[in-house]
Parts: sequence; structure tokens; C-alpha cells
Amino acid sequence: MRRLVQHNIPDLVYVNNIAHHISPSILDVFRSLGLPVVMYVNDYKIICPNSLLLNSAGVCKKCKGRRYYNALLHRCKRDSLIPSAVACIEAYAHYHRRIYDSVRAFLAPSQFCKERLAEFGVDREKIFVVPNFISPEDFGSKDTSSEPFCVYFGRLSKEKGLKVLIEAAKVCGHELLIIGDGELKSSLVRYAEELGARNVSFRDGMAFDELMTTVGASLFTVFPSLCYETFGRSILESFAVGKPVVASRIGAVKELVDDGVDGLLCEPGDCEELAEKMSSMFSSKQATEKMGQNGRAKALSRFTPGNQYQHLMHVWERIKP
Repeated sequence: MRRLVQHNIPDLVYVNNIAHHISPSILDVFRSLGLPVVMYVNDYKIICPNSLLLNSAGVCKKCKGRRYYNALLHRCKRDSLIPSAVACIEAYAHYHRRIYDSVRAFLAPSQFCKERLAEFGVDREKIFVVPNFISPEDFGSKDTSSEPFCVYFGRLSKEKGLKVLIEAAKVCGHELLIIGDGELKSSLVRYAEELGARNVSFRDGMAFDELMTTVGASLFTVFPSLCYETFGRSILESFAVGKPVVASRIGAVKELVDDGVDGLLCEPGDCEELAEKMSSMFSSKQATEKMGQNGRAKALSRFTPGNQYQHLMHVWERIKP
């Protein structure tokens, strides 16, 4: 990394997802060269050993105040001792090496994310809200006709609330299509079969165009997350193809979905309320389609490449040497 950077010295270093794919140790290289670093925050890894602010009991803030040992005590990483121990040690190592001190700006995708980072000790003056964006040309030609089924698309993991969704779908009685891959895929398929939820079907992850065409043919999408989402990309993409969202009232989701305007919100983990909101969408198709139109208008006006550029230039003006 040092040779690469020294060969062509940049004005700015923008890092994203380094905790899981490269290593935060590259920040030491940039610091030694005096390069300004901007870091996009996709999850809570810099403040939470398991990245989610979530344990087996629900949303969690036990590691606040750098009490990272709680990750080990509660086995927060994969509900397993060894991964949790590794995550705990890693968090303490990053803190004692002051690995993130060289970051001049943390880009939080939502106000909620910014507040959580500040609450856990990240310098508020370094945190800037820079929401995700979509490219309108990626969504302009998608079919927005509505068929009587709803869709969940995304990662199939514990924090996404998919068991509750399957239960709610059975109560609701209408078709639910779950699209995606992940560690829970086989257990979720088995759970739906054991529950007798014959109206629930599964599809593997799709190429983007096929996925958006499928979402565009649905009546609405569902986002039943149990964790503090930093943003909610699936919600934005649903809006972009004119589909409203039934979503959990948690984390940054409340910033994206205006309840009753472009979607419906319910308490996370509440099967009965989720089923009620889903049934409401199916029974009021005209109102549902109107909410979808409102969501599309929001996505194409507020979450554009131009707005993203303005946010980034504002950050650059604040941090440039």
C-alpha cells in the first residue's frame, strides 16, 4: 500500500469497508504520509466489536465507554466464543493503537448513525451526514405495474427479522417472495415449511436488473429489520421503482420512511403489527400505489448523485489542508 500511494500521491484518501476486506492498519500508512483520510461508515464496526449494536437479546449498547469485553461475555459475534473473543481483542487493539485518529472525516449515511457514533465517543466535529444515492437512469425504465405479492430482498441473516416476517406472512395470507442469500437461507426455508407458510417462496440473489424488475412487479416491499440500520439501501431502491415499504420503526429507517406517506412503520419484532400493516397494503391497492409514487418522487429528488456530490464537496472544504 505504501509503494502504491507513494508512486502517485493523492490529495485525499477515501476508504470504505476496510474492516472486513483489507484492514484498518492501512490507515497507519496514510497517517505516516500526512494524507487526509475520509472514511465511509457502513456499519458500527468502529464502535462495536460485532458491527451491529446487537446481541441475542436485541439492540445493544453495552460496549459504550469502550467496554468491549461485553462482546465476549455475551458472545455477540456469531453467538460463538472464539469469534467474539477475536472481535473483542481487535476492538481493544484498534483503540490502544489509536488506529482511527488519522481519519479527518467520518461519513455517516444517516443522522441516526451520526448520533450513535457521537454517543460512543467519536468526535462529533468529524462526523458528516452523507446519505446514499441512486442513479435515476438505473431505474427509469423499470416496470412499475403491481401484482398481488410483496418482496423482501437483501441479506438473509438474523438481524433482518426474517423469521418474524415469515410468521407475519402466514397470518396475512398473501404471497411473500424472499430474495437473497446468506447464512440463514436453509433454516428459513425449513422454518417456513414447518410453519406451513405455503404463501412464502424463496429465490436466490439476482443480477441487479432482474432484481429491480421483480421488485417493480410487486405491490410493496418489506424491511423487517431488528437492528439499528445505518441507512436502508433496499428501502431507497424500492422507492426508486415506485414501491412503498412496510418497515421496522428502528434506526435510520425512520429517516427514510414517512409513515403513511411512502410506507408504513411497525415495531421491530412485532409479528401481529407487521401482519396488520402488510394486510393493509394488500387491501388498499390504490393507497399503496400512491405511497409508491410518493416514495419514487422522494428517491429521485433527495437521493441523487448531484446531492451526494454537494455533500462530499462540503466535507472536502471543511477538512482540506
